[in-house]
Amino acid sequence: SQLGAVQSKFIERVRESLDQPLPAVVKAVDKAGGRVTAADAARLAGVDLVDAKKSLTALATLTGGDLEVSNAGDIIYDFGRGVEGKLAQKSSVAAAQRTFRNKVWPVLFWLIRVGFGVSLVASIALIYTAIYAAGSSNRDDRDEGGFGGGYVSRGPNFYFGPSIFDLFFYRPYYGYYYSPGYRYSAVAPAGPPELGLFESMFSFIFGDGNPNNGIEREQLRLCANTIRKNGGSATAEELAPFLDVDMAYVRKANDAAADPLSAGFVDESFMLPVLTALRGEAVVTESGDVVYVFPDLSATTEEINAQEARAARFPNVSEDQRRMIDSASSGELLAIGDQLGLRGAALTEKETLKTAVLAALNERSEERGGFFGNPFGRRRQQEERVDVIEERNIKFSEASGGMKFLSAALAAANLFGAVWLSGIAASVPAGYKLVGITGAVVNLLPVLLPYALLLNAIPIIRWFRVQAANAQIDQRNSARRQMASLVISMAPGSPLRQKMAAARAEAKKRGAEARVLRAGDVEYSTGKTLAEQAPDPFLEFDARLAEGSN
Repeated sequence: SQLGAVQSKFIERVRESLDQPLPAVVKAVDKAGGRVTAADAARLAGVDLVDAKKSLTALATLTGGDLEVSNAGDIIYDFGRGVEGKLAQKSSVAAAQRTFRNKVWPVLFWLIRVGFGVSLVASIALIYTAIYAAGSSNRDDRDEGGFGGGYVSRGPNFYFGPSIFDLFFYRPYYGYYYSPGYRYSAVAPAGPPELGLFESMFSFIFGDGNPNNGIEREQLRLCANTIRKNGGSATAEELAPFLDVDMAYVRKANDAAADPLSAGFVDESFMLPVLTALRGEAVVTESGDVVYVFPDLSATTEEINAQEARAARFPNVSEDQRRMIDSASSGELLAIGDQLGLRGAALTEKETLKTAVLAALNERSEERGGFFGNPFGRRRQQEERVDVIEERNIKFSEASGGMKFLSAALAAANLFGAVWLSGIAASVPAGYKLVGITGAVVNLLPVLLPYALLLNAIPIIRWFRVQAANAQIDQRNSARRQMASLVISMAPGSPLRQKMAAARAEAKKRGAEARVLRAGDVEYSTGKTLAEQAPDPFLEFDARLAEGSN
């Protein structure tokens, strides 16, 4: 029936929305070229291994990606290039989410911020209009010798100078609101443009969010990369510069590095989230040290292995430039090589030409201090080796000092006006009531007064919370820096170096070293038929028979 068809379609849409892959995994797969293992996706995206597998499976289902099984049982997911576009084409839910995330939500949130400022201005306008109307009514009543439906005002008479409404038209930075699509410069970081009045009000009251949102994913990504570089193992000291450690652990770690026997028990519980997310194992070495091995991170594809090898070989070439070179055709590579002064005629092999172009880009970038725009005019992003992760201090507000002062003044004026209007309402003699605009606004005081109180209380409370949070951030950053210095400064024969060597030995013993999966290792692929992959049993029998006769 038609109703049953609608229900089935609705259930299908709900199921599809629940099975959407994580956006971070989709972006990581797209950047990697479309052929990854679950370990690659987890490491590049900074997500849990289980979440990476679920996302890759959902992505393969939605885009029709191929699954390949190696002779060792590893699964490789092959989506081809442009997987983000494929997902948007195949999944209407993914397309809708992408549109909402990239286009609708930035504009909607901008409207919310500006709308809040408008509401504050509207509240002030209503309150002071009611106060002005009440004062005018009071003067008229005195002139006429009676109340005449008005009231007797016992509130003070203040001269504000210029009308308070002049503030609403004073917008020197109007038109320079923070753009939803604004991005910090990767080469020369700069702050956002000057906030306008309405957005400054929102920023002053509620702040601008936490600059460290998503840091857990970056921490996991850096830990996974360190583990991969270390051959599938790590010590707590090596990963501490990326995790949330305290000064008590730093002191214990320094004592243990100097004399392991005198240090006593060292609490390494901060390693638990990494062990859970990356399926690590705690191993006790022969010398009694605790090290960590991650066998599930060992498998990687040859494409990603080649990309990382090129990144290490050409450190001055940006990730965008490497991706551009990887996806370029031979003709495009020749054109880029000509612009770089290479002799294209002598470079016939595509891989040789690719390597020569990367080498030229790397050399040119180094000559110019690491900043070089590629031939297509893209701005290069400076890549730096990360030895420690630094949390950013939370700003009370991104608004300028003048805008913060103006926002505070408006919030205080709103509260002052609400209290003043409450006093006017309380001074009305018995038997009289307020009419007109004054009476209408007084009826709104149960909403306007708490609103005004909150607008003044929230920034005060938030200021103390920001100071406390920044103090904790400074302590964690200091602890991470000290741990990074400890690891770097260790002498070759020190106990910590011996512990690191024991960790690598344990990883080798347990098969946690990096394994590069090549095309020849694939035993089965969903992208091919069984006839294309399985050997002909008759031909195989004839071959064995021939071997036996010989």
